Parts: sequence; structure tokens; C-alpha cells
Amino acid sequence: MSRFPILSAFFAGLTVALIVFYIWLQTSTRRWDTPEIVFCRDLYGEAKTRADSMRVDGETRPNQGKAQVSALNCGALRAAYPDLFARAVARP
Repeated sequence: MSRFPILSAFFAGLTVALIVFYIWLQTSTRRWDTPEIVFCRDLYGEAKTRADSMRVDGETRPNQGKAQVSALNCGALRAAYPDLFARAVARP
């Protein structure tokens, strides 16, 4: 038995929390899709008409490596992360 049971329990809990956080960070899809999301948001920001937005839906980031063979296009990313692609509404 440890001389400091509260301190031991604290460090055990902290270790478990750090392990869970590390696993979540490595498996978070939003983190891995960030470069594509930024690329698509820029294209959607430049789109003035609905036809421009439809054209952007089919775009993919041009400089992707060989590791990302099945890259998502901008339309799939917009459907997956609607909160990131919502347009700002101007308030009077």
C-alpha cells in the first residue's frame, strides 16, 4: 500500500485521461481533413453564384500525395462538416 493513496489515484487517473486524449487526437477525422477543409472553404468563399458552388462541390485538393488515393471532394466535406461550411448571415 502506498503512503500517499490520494496522490497515487490522482496520477493513475491523469495517466488514463492522457491516454484517452491521445487516442482521440489520433483518430479525430476533422484533424486529418483540415487541409482539405481550408482549401474548400477558400473556394466556396470565392463562389458568387449557385453554379460556382456546384462547380466547387466536385473539386479536390490538387497536391495530395499518393497516400490519399480516395480523397474527398469539397461536396463530400461540406456534407460531412456542415457547421464548418455554413455561411455567415449578415445582421442589420
